[in-house]
Amino acid sequence: MSDVVIPEVTVVDIAVPGWAQAAIRDKRHAMFRPDCIMVVCIHYSIWLYLGVDEWQMVSVLVDDEEVGYVQCPPGDAFFATGMTDGRHTIRVKPDDERDEIDPVALDIGAGTVVLVEIDAKHSRWFRWLGGRQPSVKLKVLPAGFAHNGRWGERWSRRLGWSGQADAPTP
Repeated sequence: MSDVVIPEVTVVDIAVPGWAQAAIRDKRHAMFRPDCIMVVCIHYSIWLYLGVDEWQMVSVLVDDEEVGYVQCPPGDAFFATGMTDGRHTIRVKPDDERDEIDPVALDIGAGTVVLVEIDAKHSRWFRWLGGRQPSVKLKVLPAGFAHNGRWGERWSRRLGWSGQADAPTP
């Protein structure tokens, strides 16, 4: 029997969180003027290390092309990637073939930051101890870096998103 995970998608106008800023800083040399940025955070439970590791590796695909993957690290894992604007299908694919995660189709405008937070699955035995179910949450930040002060202004200039950080905040 397979488990189906339905991703939760929200559009919010908030500042880019610190974990995403760190992931973007780590990829600063690899991103060359992308239209948009996607940042992925995978939360691994401590229970994953105590026995069964059902989601040992998780891949992220955009339009059926792998843009990154994470193998079970000690703690949370992050990565960032540049994207073009337009319509994209984002799919999270764990190595456990019994689990299925529905793909998400998004229309992404230029200067958008997409945050993908994944709670990895751990063994059913540990779940009854109060562990969480696997989940995928996508947050679309259409204002990009506008709410991140000087850090956001620097990144807007660096990525060629001129004027985006100068937009008035509501």
